[in-house]
Amino acid sequence: MKRLTLSLMAFTAIACTGVANASGGCPTGTDLELTVKAVGSEKSCQKSAELARSCMWGSNADIQIVGAAMEVCARDYTNLSVQDSVTYTSVLKMCDRKYESESGSLYNAMRAHCRLNVAELFSKLYTPVR
Repeated sequence: MKRLTLSLMAFTAIACTGVANASGGCPTGTDLELTVKAVGSEKSCQKSAELARSCMWGSNADIQIVGAAMEVCARDYTNLSVQDSVTYTSVLKMCDRKYESESGSLYNAMRAHCRLNVAELFSKLYTPVR
């Protein structure tokens, strides 16, 4: 029963993070270093986040992949007000708290993708409309 519950939780987490693996896979294959470099070299937060999701491993490797995407996203909101910065940090901590009682690399990956969703949201909120 525990295995079924964990499987259902993993499926739900993957579905909720918008992972695109099923529709095309990762263009960089299984080379973690190449994947992190590709994600970090994207020009926009949206493209970087999409690539990070398409290359999701469901393990601790996602922490590095998502970290690269979050750096790209952070370029869009470098001038947050103090209050907005507090809000950003608070929402990131919500992701941390959501998975803090869980152990294992899958939960670390889920936390990383939750944090990426926050970074992508702030990018969308603070990127000027063109």
